[in-house]
Amino acid sequence: MGASLPPLLEFKLWYHAVKSSGPFRKAEMTVSNADTHHEVVDVTNPERRPKVLMVVANPGVSSTLGWPVGFWAAELFHPYYEFVQKRYQVTIASPDGGKVEVDALSDPRDESRWSAHDLISLGALNAPDVLAQLETTPAIRDLHLEDYDALVVCGGQGPMFQFRDHADLKQAIAHFYEARKPTARSATAPARCSTCRPPTVAT
Repeated sequence: MGASLPPLLEFKLWYHAVKSSGPFRKAEMTVSNADTHHEVVDVTNPERRPKVLMVVANPGVSSTLGWPVGFWAAELFHPYYEFVQKRYQVTIASPDGGKVEVDALSDPRDESRWSAHDLISLGALNAPDVLAQLETTPAIRDLHLEDYDALVVCGGQGPMFQFRDHADLKQAIAHFYEARKPTARSATAPARCSTCRPPTVAT
């Protein structure tokens, strides 16, 4: 009798034979639960995912230092990651709409290496679907705020120069607060939104 093949080599030969055959190859590549395979959240209505509105600053220029400013990458991408992992529906918006950009020091790819350790933001900045959202954010004034379940206002250097006097943003914060919906502001965002007040009700 001839000598038998080593178990590992025998498995490799079998695997390549199966992989190269048409019917088996098609079955191997079929995924039936791509959207729900990491479902980890309990919801009261399985047919409707919670909708979160995340607001970041539009690009601007620092009036004190003269350099370009935007939103802090981690302030958006870290909570965004947590939300999408639980299959929340997330909209990234900005006060005026349009393309938004991260603060340079918050970009893990920046030559300063200030945020080089931020792997979550690095992944987001290389994800085509995320980049597409950053290219064309809706303006707050164009959204139906009642459609959303929570608001997150993200910080950065840009908010220091845009948020304080932006009427649409202040109205959105007041709307969520008055509706008793989760309303969060991170890092520099609270300081720049400190003048926000609920709308005056005529009596």
